[in-house]
Amino acid sequence: MTFEEFVRMTIESLDTFNPKSMKDQKIILKEAIHQYKLKSNVTLEAGKEVLYLYSMAEENMLNRISELASSSFEVGNVEELFEGAVVRRY
Repeated sequence: MTFEEFVRMTIESLDTFNPKSMKDQKIILKEAIHQYKLKSNVTLEAGKEVLYLYSMAEENMLNRISELASSSFEVGNVEELFEGAVVRRY
């Protein structure tokens, strides 16, 4: 399954989806982490979601999926999506 197919199918499975909604984009990324069995993960710390990345390849993959989900190449960045709450473990 290509990233484009994954994003399209995941969006279709949601009741509503707003490509400009950070919450909706995070749902897509969490699904991608689960679907592709990535080591990266999202945890809730002090009421804020934090993305832990474990490889550059996974970060690039999640950035690409975020770009596709947002329908804009300017917004598709996990750093921006998680408002800087990204921890790189590579």
